[in-house]
Amino acid sequence: VVHAPQNFGPKGASGQAVLKPLFRQETVVSPVQIVLIFAVIFGFIAVALLIRLGVDDKSTFSSVLMLALAVALAVPCALGAYSFLRDAELGALQGQDLWLRVIGCAVAYGLLWLAIPLAEYAVDDDYSTTSWLTGMAVMFVLGTIAAHLAFGIDMTMGILHYGLFLGCCLLLRWIAGFHVLPDELGEPASDAAPQAAWSLLSDVGESMARLFFLAVG
Repeated sequence: VVHAPQNFGPKGASGQAVLKPLFRQETVVSPVQIVLIFAVIFGFIAVALLIRLGVDDKSTFSSVLMLALAVALAVPCALGAYSFLRDAELGALQGQDLWLRVIGCAVAYGLLWLAIPLAEYAVDDDYSTTSWLTGMAVMFVLGTIAAHLAFGIDMTMGILHYGLFLGCCLLLRWIAGFHVLPDELGEPASDAAPQAAWSLLSDVGESMARLFFLAVG
């Protein structure tokens, strides 16, 4: 970046500027942080596989635990998405302020899954296409607003921010053997999901190993 000559502002007796301009600091993701992101992805895929293989009757799986897992997943999704969707012209959130916003956004994202059963109750159609489309529309609108309020990103980036989290949720539901959407019409994920997930785990593990050696090398 080329800066103009710094000949403005008050100067001291030596002729040097007393005040120094503040230049924008670029956010750089270190190899260690990349490894941690891949580790989180690996962990959630492993949990989804354990649920698929260990829970025969998915209808008995705790809704409260499902909601808690959604909130937990939203934390790395919200943090990671903010790192590359934020406005580069604005100062980056850091420290406690950043984490409070991430946690608040994650809780909001997790609770938004309640929109689908509430939509089913409102239209009284036993989870037909109308109920989950209505619920998804409400989730996207409120999720976009939550991202905007939490991180100050514009609405377009807010849609992408929430869309990343929602996409991760739907993928993990498929791997775990649930319906992609809660009580969606049709059959749950096929038996091809575990093989695809194991292949993805293998690729993620190999990438993590390479990044680890790059980080410590």
